[in-house]
Amino acid sequence: MVESLKNSSDPEELALENTKELEMLRDRVMTLESELSALRERNILQAQVINLHQDSIFVKDQYSEMIFANEAALDFYAERDQAENELVDAEHNADKKLNPEKVSGAFSGAQVKRFKETDRIAFKDGIFQAREKVILADGSETFANYVKKRFVGDDGQPYLLCISREETERESLINDLKRSNQDLDNFAYVASHDLRAPLNAIKTIVSWVVEDSKDVLPLETIDNLSLVMNRAERMEKLLKDLLEYSRIGREKQEPIDIPVKEKIFELLNLVDLPMGFGLHCDDTSILVPEVPFSVVMVNLISNAIKHHDSTNANIDIKVKKKVRTTTVTVADDGPGVPDAFKQKVFELFRTLKSRDEVEASGMGLSVVKKLVEQYGGTITIEDNIPRGTRFIVNWPTKYKRPTIK
Repeated sequence: MVESLKNSSDPEELALENTKELEMLRDRVMTLESELSALRERNILQAQVINLHQDSIFVKDQYSEMIFANEAALDFYAERDQAENELVDAEHNADKKLNPEKVSGAFSGAQVKRFKETDRIAFKDGIFQAREKVILADGSETFANYVKKRFVGDDGQPYLLCISREETERESLINDLKRSNQDLDNFAYVASHDLRAPLNAIKTIVSWVVEDSKDVLPLETIDNLSLVMNRAERMEKLLKDLLEYSRIGREKQEPIDIPVKEKIFELLNLVDLPMGFGLHCDDTSILVPEVPFSVVMVNLISNAIKHHDSTNANIDIKVKKKVRTTTVTVADDGPGVPDAFKQKVFELFRTLKSRDEVEASGMGLSVVKKLVEQYGGTITIEDNIPRGTRFIVNWPTKYKRPTIK
């Protein structure tokens, strides 16, 4: 451009060229100003996001000194105001850092050494991640899940971006859960040994008495002894169901493809289906955890049989596949469940009829509900039209590891 202006002798041409040059420069300046404004807005947004984040976010230099920290990180230290005043200001004083003594003073000496050790590993390997106990200066403990990642700054020097999440409350909940599980284990042992052993002894003694004295004992006495035997068997079943209930969710069951009709008729070997009862089932396959599905279906079918008021009955099992769930419905044409009891049937030890009328521990539907919910599903109860009850079980199409409650 300058060379062309030198070779030009026409003033108008020179003025025109100058005008074009100024317009180009003005457009370029406006573009740069717009880009700079957008950059500032992004930086402001990023700074707000970082400072509003509940996790501690900070940057360390190659000497393990903290040169940047967000609000959550500053809150971690006892003398927050002093530390914040010494926070690096990259725009005005790039050499200013947090006081290393204030930062290190929040932790025990051994913990500071541990942090420096993990810094060296992160600088060497590029990243370090851990979840571990952290000892504070006063000797108290906290738990942190943190990651350190190496990056190169604008000055060409290596730094560590560190993100730390305090998990003391989570760790406390985990310990509480472990204690609860231990209590369940202790209960399982008692139920399996200390309680079942005397029941077996009672059953054995009663059977001996009946066998040895049935010819001399009055009929009423034999009936009473049979009643004792039935009560002992009921108690044994209750203990067995309690043991099964306590174990729900302890082991992970992976979902597999199950042919529903084939599986249901296989499970009928575990159910005493009376003569006159008909069972109809959709012929399709679904993806469910096999053992939980089997336990749920056995309990629902048994429930329909035990509470039916007729010798001729029908049980229908329908399957409906959706995007997020697979719905399995078990419907019967029995007496139904009153509205007032539709939620209570899922409570422990709850039965609608006297245990003298129906031999049941009152735990079957509680086991069903707990199992289904352990795998992220739901179960509801509705009236069947024109008569009976429908249990609707929704199994998720995508499974997570069962949660222990």
